[in-house]
Amino acid sequence: MNTKTLALAALLIATLIIGCGIITGTFTIVYEVEGLISSTQADLQYESIDLNTIDDYQKHKDKIKSVDHVAVVGTVFNYGNTPVSGEIWLAYSDTLDTPAEVRSVGTRVFVSPVIEPSELLEIEWEDGLSYIENFPAIQDAVEAGVFVIYGLGDSQFFYVVMDIDIIVTVTAGY
Repeated sequence: MNTKTLALAALLIATLIIGCGIITGTFTIVYEVEGLISSTQADLQYESIDLNTIDDYQKHKDKIKSVDHVAVVGTVFNYGNTPVSGEIWLAYSDTLDTPAEVRSVGTRVFVSPVIEPSELLEIEWEDGLSYIENFPAIQDAVEAGVFVIYGLGDSQFFYVVMDIDIIVTVTAGY
């Protein structure tokens, strides 16, 4: 084959790919949780998340092919008197009042290592990826675009304060 034929074949393949809608791309959503999530066993705080407020998500939400990675970054502080792991629970209701209610209808999607009393855990990107659990539930939530996260501790008595962002990598296309 000569150079013109190869160039024409490459152009034809590119046209077919574009024309048939096989173009895909990856984008990253950074959801900055407003303020702190400060929770105790008696007073839960949560964040209602609406990904539709993020331009890239809104532009591509109908073309999502896959949710590839999710990481939580930021800090978790243990203000309690006992060691505790910080947890993030995903739910679709902001009317849950107790840890038992959250655990009965929600899905735990993040759990940190044990944090000693009065200690701060800093969560970097790589660590935030490794602490994620129940990824299919996260994928469903990202595709739905609207959900709620609750901050809990893994013990009966806890007092955790989270200053976090959620980073999601998504593949979208036609």
